[in-house]
Amino acid sequence: MPIIDPNKNPTGVERRMALETDPAKRRMLDEVRYHIAVEAGGEIEPAIERLSPNCEYLLFDHSTAPVTISGADAIRKNFYGALFDFIDPRLEWDIIRCMVDGNAVITEGVQKSAVLGKALIKLGIAGAEPDALYLQDARHMVIWPFDDQLRLIGETVYFGFSTPPADVVKRKLKPSDFAVYTGKPSKPA
Repeated sequence: MPIIDPNKNPTGVERRMALETDPAKRRMLDEVRYHIAVEAGGEIEPAIERLSPNCEYLLFDHSTAPVTISGADAIRKNFYGALFDFIDPRLEWDIIRCMVDGNAVITEGVQKSAVLGKALIKLGIAGAEPDALYLQDARHMVIWPFDDQLRLIGETVYFGFSTPPADVVKRKLKPSDFAVYTGKPSKPA
């Protein structure tokens, strides 16, 4: 059985969407579902293309100062580029809580990522093999703000506590630990 299954990524939002009757809230949930689904398939451009012209990602991590990334080009380079220099694009985000109000969707869940051995070596973590992948899990919360035209502005990400890097090396992954993403995300209307 796979340890990392990206097919789980949009299901938490889909469950919440099935209960929503308000058209505007359904629209926001559908946009977040699409964003998460295309990311699960390793496609970043479709997610970036649908962001508001004034897009912005805000990142909060317990170990660093908050980071603001503004504009599609900067998001592509400084968020996704940096992220995929540290982890494999295949990740699982099991959303256990999804809420929506008039201008935002909030998702919370457990994320499982495959950290690149070469990234751990750069951090000075002993025992990592450069071409290996290592399991790291963490609880994350994301606020997905929308503008007055119901366009996704970006993400406000709160990175939760995760497996310490030294412990990650003890959880080496093999190819069979990854499920193949089978989703075919449809664009929101």
